[in-house]
Amino acid sequence: MLSNRIAWKFLFLICLLLLIVKEVSWSQTPPRRDTTVVGLIEDSRRQLADLKSNEHGPVRAREVTPAFVSEDGKWSPIKNLNRKTQWAVVYRGRKLAEIVTEPSGANNQLPGPEDVQAILTDPDKVPTIGSPAGTFNGNFETVVRRPLVVTTANSRSYSDPEHWQTSNVDGEIRKKTSRAFLSTFGTVHRCDASGEPSDVRWFLQSSDVLVSAAYESISHSFVIETRLVKRECAFYKQDGHLRSLDESHWFYVSPNGETRHIGDGMHFVDSGDYGGDGKSELVFYLATGPTETIEKEGYILFYDDFRSRAELTWNYAVSQ
Repeated sequence: MLSNRIAWKFLFLICLLLLIVKEVSWSQTPPRRDTTVVGLIEDSRRQLADLKSNEHGPVRAREVTPAFVSEDGKWSPIKNLNRKTQWAVVYRGRKLAEIVTEPSGANNQLPGPEDVQAILTDPDKVPTIGSPAGTFNGNFETVVRRPLVVTTANSRSYSDPEHWQTSNVDGEIRKKTSRAFLSTFGTVHRCDASGEPSDVRWFLQSSDVLVSAAYESISHSFVIETRLVKRECAFYKQDGHLRSLDESHWFYVSPNGETRHIGDGMHFVDSGDYGGDGKSELVFYLATGPTETIEKEGYILFYDDFRSRAELTWNYAVSQ
């Protein structure tokens, strides 16, 4: 009887070891070369972390964060791109340049993506869009360049077939978005005289909701960024915890008017047919947390008319 128990325990340990080996092997195996990989050019996190208190960005170096891989029409976050790679730098359906990168080692010493690639191309030949700002800086208290999408796709046009552009939404779309916001949140908790969230619930109205940005496709789909007009010291309950409503919240409005909440703390990066299926994917930068401190950062790729998404995110340890 004792020998049977020992045999079962031994068999269990062998199975567990095989599962661990399989998981490690999968996570370290780069995607097939015939798949499409999408990444982001970012300012070097190593150099940002090394800035002294009297120094300011942007830093000199930039790097590529491999983010998503498309296989059989489905996007997923990439685990490891352990090879030298040639990328097309794209923006708003146009190819801006080509760059070459190679693995630079895991970013184990810093909060952030585990897999980054060093850019071998002359820095002066790596494009920049706009002026450095604090929009995409995460918890780094300095300005950074706007992230740019890079792709391994071998395409002649790198087009954005749905032509997503900034838009001034009309009254009806604003009403749909406001109603969706009120349906999602409904009430908020404001601060009392001591500056702490009170137990009193405030009922929101449409006039409390501000549309701060909007993008429209040629099929008249919309992605809309909303904020509270008075968002200071406003909180809502999620999973029993209070979360700040200081962040922006995004809604998708389909051509038939269906409206749904798709996320918060996001910033639009770019759109394009990265998967080569004739439809546009949209990439957003994500930086969010229950308070002003960012606890979760990364990127989200929406596809299949916002029915599906892939997320590459990392967490920051926040002291209590």
